[in-house]
Amino acid sequence: EANILGIEQGPDVVVVTVEDKKGDAAGRISLFFNKENMSLTQWIITDAQGLDTRIQVSDLEQNKRVSAELFEFSKDVGFHRE
Repeated sequence: EANILGIEQGPDVVVVTVEDKKGDAAGRISLFFNKENMSLTQWIITDAQGLDTRIQVSDLEQNKRVSAELFEFSKDVGFHRE
């Protein structure tokens, strides 16, 4: 659950900014969508200190099968990629 802080539109992008509705997690996230097909292109997480971390998606291959052999389960660590 999240509070929507804002929705902005540019010529090629839609940006949705949200924060935790319960207030358990300080900070917010801004999600950037390609306006043409509404695919997620990047996001920015702003932490409680006001510092930003940007993640940008590029050369994404959609609907591609991934072999389960690429992942190994460990009870100590969880899932990780080899």
